[in-house]
Amino acid sequence: MSQTNGINGHSKGTVSEMSWKVGLLNCHTKYLTAESFGKLNITGSNLKKKQIWTIEHDTVNEGVIYLKSPQTTDDTYIFKDRHGNVTLKEKEDECKFVVEYGDGEYSGLWAFRNVKSNGLLGTDPEKKDEVKCFNEGKPTHLEYWTVQLSIHPQVNIQHDSRYVQLCNDELQFSETIPWGAPSLIVLEFHEGKYALKTSDDKYLNNDGTLSEECTDESKFTLEIHSGKERVRLAFKDCQQRYLKTAGHSRTMKARNTAVTKDELFVIEDCHPQVVFISDAGKMISVKQGVDISANQMEESSTETFQVQYLPQHSKWAIQTNGGKYWVMVNPGSGIQANSKEIKDVSLFDLQWQGDGTVGIVAQNGKYVSHKSTGALVATADTLGEKERYKVKLTNRPNLILRGPHGFVGIKPSFEYVCNKAKYSVILLEGNSDGTYYMKDSNGKYWSISEDCHIIADGDEPTPFIIEFHKQTFITIKGPNGGYLRGEQNGNFRVVGEELGPDTYWEF
Repeated sequence: MSQTNGINGHSKGTVSEMSWKVGLLNCHTKYLTAESFGKLNITGSNLKKKQIWTIEHDTVNEGVIYLKSPQTTDDTYIFKDRHGNVTLKEKEDECKFVVEYGDGEYSGLWAFRNVKSNGLLGTDPEKKDEVKCFNEGKPTHLEYWTVQLSIHPQVNIQHDSRYVQLCNDELQFSETIPWGAPSLIVLEFHEGKYALKTSDDKYLNNDGTLSEECTDESKFTLEIHSGKERVRLAFKDCQQRYLKTAGHSRTMKARNTAVTKDELFVIEDCHPQVVFISDAGKMISVKQGVDISANQMEESSTETFQVQYLPQHSKWAIQTNGGKYWVMVNPGSGIQANSKEIKDVSLFDLQWQGDGTVGIVAQNGKYVSHKSTGALVATADTLGEKERYKVKLTNRPNLILRGPHGFVGIKPSFEYVCNKAKYSVILLEGNSDGTYYMKDSNGKYWSISEDCHIIADGDEPTPFIIEFHKQTFITIKGPNGGYLRGEQNGNFRVVGEELGPDTYWEF
C-alpha cells in the first residue's frame, strides 16, 4: 500500500518532513514512469505506483531536490549522465536538481534543472515516450511538467501554528487545533491547478469569497519552498498573486506577487474525531473538567475527541478540543485529560470488536471501564459490556476512499469500483449504535448486490461498520460480515474475510 498523506512535507515521527510524493505529467499528458531494472519512460496514463515519485529536499542546500524512484527496493534517484541520458542510480551529485516555475503560457508548470550540468529534465523531441536531460537554455514545452500531488485530497491547512476553518462564509486561520468538519479542506485537482473546497462544497476564490462554481479565480498553481525544518506550499492565482492570511480575521485571500512567510502553508493529515458512547448510552465527556466520565446525553465539543495514531509506538493518543491528552493517573488508574504532551501514560490501544464497538486498553494493560458515576478507570482485566464503547465519526460528513489500485468511484450503472483516477464523494451518516450509512450524491444509499458489489441504488440505508487502523486508514465491514475488498480489476466487494492491504482504505 502506498504512503500518501503523512509524507508530504509535514509528517511526524520516523518519516522525513522534507519529502513530497507526486506524479509528473509531460506536455503530452503522460506520466513519468519508472520501470523495472532502472529504465524510465513517459508512457503512464494513470497515476499508479510506478508513476509516484518522491521529491526529496536536500537538508543542507536549500532549494536543491532529488527525484526518488517509485521502485524503492533500493533507494535510487534520477541521474543525468554526460550525454544527457537519464537513468536511476544511488544518490550522488548528478542527482541534484532545482525547480524553476513557468510563467505566461507555462504558468503553473515546473521545470527541473540539473545542478551539476545545467541540463533540463524533459521529453525527447524525437521519441516522445523517452526522457532526456540535455537542454541547458530556457525551458520549452518539452521541459515543463505538470506536478500532481499524490496525496489523499482531504487535509487540514496550517499557517503560523493556526489552522484554517470555515467561519462566517470565509476561510479563516482561527483554530489552534483543526476541529470538526469546518476545518476539513479538499484539494481538488484541475489539469495542473488546485482548488480549495470547503466542507459545505464551496470553492475559495482569490478575493477570499466562496462560491458554488469552480472558476479561474478559484484555481491555484502550487509552489514548494523548503526551509530548515519542513517544506511549505504557496498557492498562486490566475493574476500571479499568492494566497496569504489577511486582516484581523486572518482570512485566506490572494494579495502579493512575492512569497514571504505570510504566503507559505503546511498541509497535514486530518485525524479522525469521534464520540465514544458507553453501554448505558451515555457519551464520554470532559464537560466536568479534567476528569473524564461517560455521563452526557447531548453531543457537543466536550464530548468529541481526536484520535491520533503514533506509528513509532503502534498506539493511539486521544485529545480533547482543548488540546489536552487522556492520561492514566494513579492511584486508582483513573483517566484524566490533564497533559499538553503525549507521555507513556497517554498511549492507548484500540481493539475493535467487529460490531462497531471498541475496547480501549491503557498503558497498564487494563481495559478502560466506567464506574456507576460514569468516571473512567483502567482496571478491567477482561472485556465486558462496560468496557465496550460505540464510536461515531464526527468530522467527516463526506468520504473519499483510496486503495492500492486507485480511488473509489461510481460507474454510470451506479456500481462502485476501486481503480478510478478520479474519486466519487460518498456522503456519510453516523449512527449512535456504532454503524454508518453511505450515500451517493444521487441521493441513493449503498446496497449490496447478490455478488457482493456495492451499488448506489438503495431507498433504505444499509448499515456498515467503520474501524480505524493506523495513520489514516479504515476498514469497512458489511452486514454480511465481510470486509470491503478492492481488486486490481476494479471490483469493490464486501467479501474480505481477513484484514490485508486490499481491505485498507485511506480516507
